[in-house]
Amino acid sequence: MSLGPEALAELRDIEEAGYSRRSERAYAIMRNAVGSRDDLATLVNLFAASPSHDIIGGLIRTIRDNEANIAVDESFQLLLAVAKEFQGISGTPHHCPPGMWHRGTVETLIGSIVEFWPLETAETYPLETLRPLLDAWVHKLRGYVTSSDVDLIEDLLLGAAVRGTFVLARCVSETVRTAIIGWIRNPPDNGRAYIRELDPSESEKERTVLDALLAMQPASQ
Repeated sequence: MSLGPEALAELRDIEEAGYSRRSERAYAIMRNAVGSRDDLATLVNLFAASPSHDIIGGLIRTIRDNEANIAVDESFQLLLAVAKEFQGISGTPHHCPPGMWHRGTVETLIGSIVEFWPLETAETYPLETLRPLLDAWVHKLRGYVTSSDVDLIEDLLLGAAVRGTFVLARCVSETVRTAIIGWIRNPPDNGRAYIRELDPSESEKERTVLDALLAMQPASQ
């Protein structure tokens, strides 16, 4: 691993500075330090619980971009390790208190998890890790949800839904279940139904997720 003392010191400086908009610099340092799965795991061990939004943003992108070419399931495991340390979403776009993540960081993490979701073996991983993240995400979206927001959640839940409701229930609380069913049945914009007509695969995905959510026990928590 090429994360020498100077690079580590700079990452710690970024971390201690709070929200300093240096996520790009953190990402560049981490990306250059990674050459193997062990390198990525070391970065996760060092920084997954960092209170710095900039550090977390750089770490998620480093795992996602996979410069070390590690296996999909290993990337998934590392992303879950980062998700496990999630504490909350910042309430303002220009300020990020220690321990809080911006909405864009949560979107990047969810999108990365979707990209690396190991379809055949997902249930062997601690999917419960995703519950606090999804609860906070859905709460944040209440009052202003877009079709792209619903698409992102559907993409995430699809991998669990196709494995059965018992898998889906491990990462979806009743709060999230109820909200998503409502969003699917009452789309956030008028163009959503038309888009589904143009793309049958998207309509099928949505139906798969909806059917699985409806099949879950309402009291699942």
